[in-house]
Amino acid sequence: MGLYKRNKIWWISYSIFGKRIRESTKTTNKKLALQIYNKRKNEILKFKFNLTSSEKITFFQLIEKYEEYSKNNKISYSTEKFRFKLLKEFFGNIPIIFIKSENIEKLKEHLLNSGREKATVNRYLALLKNMFNKSYEWYGIPVENPVKKVKLFKEEPRLRYLKQEELKKLLFYAENHLKDLIILALYTGARLSELLSLKWDDIDFKNKLIKIKQKKTSQEIYIPLSEKLEEYLKTKKLESEFIIHYRGKKIKSVKRAFLNLVKKSGIKDFKFHDLRHTAATYLYLNGVSIYTIQRILGHRDIETTLKYTHIPSEHLKEEIEKLKYPIEIITVGKSEPLDIFSRNNEKEEKNCHKTDTNLGDGKNGQK
Repeated sequence: MGLYKRNKIWWISYSIFGKRIRESTKTTNKKLALQIYNKRKNEILKFKFNLTSSEKITFFQLIEKYEEYSKNNKISYSTEKFRFKLLKEFFGNIPIIFIKSENIEKLKEHLLNSGREKATVNRYLALLKNMFNKSYEWYGIPVENPVKKVKLFKEEPRLRYLKQEELKKLLFYAENHLKDLIILALYTGARLSELLSLKWDDIDFKNKLIKIKQKKTSQEIYIPLSEKLEEYLKTKKLESEFIIHYRGKKIKSVKRAFLNLVKKSGIKDFKFHDLRHTAATYLYLNGVSIYTIQRILGHRDIETTLKYTHIPSEHLKEEIEKLKYPIEIITVGKSEPLDIFSRNNEKEEKNCHKTDTNLGDGKNGQK
C-alpha cells in the first residue's frame, strides 16, 4: 500500500486479488489522509483474516448470481450479458465492499473514452446500481451503494423516424424474413422482441386482432389488424409456428442483418427501435389521437407516447393554418375604427373635464 499526492490531493494505492486499486482521500490534509490510509490498511487486514462471509463476496460472485437473476427475470438480459463481460474486465475479482464511488466515476470515463454514448453509459450505471441493491438483499452487506452518489448524464430524447424516401429505400433493399419483420413493425408499432416471438396463433383473422405479449410489462395487449397487414400476411406460407423465422426456427437476433441493411440503404443514424417511433409518428400525422396511439403502443402513461410521436415542422405549419377566428383579426382598426371604443373614450374625457372645472370653482373649491 502507498500514500501519494496528486494535484494537491492525497491518494492511497493498494492491491487486492492482484487488482491495483487507487483511491482519493479527497483531502489536502496529510494528517487526515494518513488516518484514511491506516483505516483502509486495517480493512485490508480484516478482509484477509477476519471478514464475515458476506463481506468476502467478490464482484465475480455477484456477477454470477445477478446474471442468473437477469436471465430469469429481465427482458434486457440479451443486452446485459454483454455488459457483464465488460464489467468483469474493468473491476476484476475484488471484494465488492472495496468498490467505491471513485471506481464508478472511472468506469464512466472509460466507457465514454471507448466510444459509448451517454445514454449507454447511463444503462451501465443503472445495471450496477441494481446489482449492488441486490447484493444487500442477498448478502446483507452493510455498506452504501457506490453508484448512489454518481450522477447520470442528462439524456436528450431521440427524435428519429423514417421519412418517405427513407421508407422506400429501406423496404427496397430488405429481403425475406427481414422485410417481413420491418412490415410487421411498421403496421403494429411493436417492439423487436415482441415481433420475433409473434406466432400465427396470435393473429385472430376472424376478429381482426393481434395479440402482443409485452415482455417489458409482462402483459398481453390486443391491437387491431389492419386490412393491408392482413392481406400481406395471407400471402405468406405457414412454414413455422413463428411468423418471423429462418428455416422454420425462431430468430434470436437480427442486429447484424439490420445494421447491414441500413448501411446498404444509405440511411444514417437509424436503429430498429426507431421503427416503433416511425409507426407512432405516422399514426399521428394521419389524424389518430395521441390517446389511441398510447393504447396501440401499450404505453402505461401518455408522456412516453409523446416521446415516440415526432411532429415534423412542415406538419406544424399545416396545422397552424387551421387556426381561425369568427372575426378578421388583421383588418380590425385598419378598414374602419372601432366606433364604440372611440365614443366611450370621448365621453370619459368630457366627464373628466367637467370634474376638473367643478374642483376649481370658488364655491366648491374653497371653504
